[in-house]
Amino acid sequence: MSAPAPVAAPARQRSRRTAAIASLAAAALLLTGCAGADEVAGSGGSGGEGEPTPAPEALTCENIIPDSLVASFEEIGWEPLEEPFMAGSTELEDGIQCKWGDPEGTGGGNVQIYGLAAIEADQAAEIEAELEDGGWKREEEGDIVYITENPDYAFAVDEDGYGYTYAFGDGWAAVSDTKAGIAVIG
Repeated sequence: MSAPAPVAAPARQRSRRTAAIASLAAAALLLTGCAGADEVAGSGGSGGEGEPTPAPEALTCENIIPDSLVASFEEIGWEPLEEPFMAGSTELEDGIQCKWGDPEGTGGGNVQIYGLAAIEADQAAEIEAELEDGGWKREEEGDIVYITENPDYAFAVDEDGYGYTYAFGDGWAAVSDTKAGIAVIG
């Protein structure tokens, strides 16, 4: 796989690259689904039911996503940029946000974002309200609340039309550049 093109790349090229990267993430998700419980729990502390939960160990860009996805990124020369976990205007101190991409690249949206943090229910409710007030869309699936950016303004979306998305569960928050990306965190 070649290095990402500059920002000026036509939308069709960006779309193909995004699709290829999404395929990597989907493959990692399938591999994670086939992994044993110990392997999944060891790569970020999955709650066992598809819910990401912060592990007792220190969170790193390499342990919040499956080893197979880390290996795929490294194979194409991508590295993580570790940042604080920001949800709206709030920094979650017990969390991490990682932008995986080509460190020599010139941008153009060729990154994957994954983040995981511990969070209290009252703080999650405040952040959810702030995002919704800013025009983000809310969906609930079981005990998980998803807050996603308005797709009309999203830089990139997954195959279901979701862009940058936060997920809030019991004691945890996750973020990815697409809703589909939430599924690989854990």
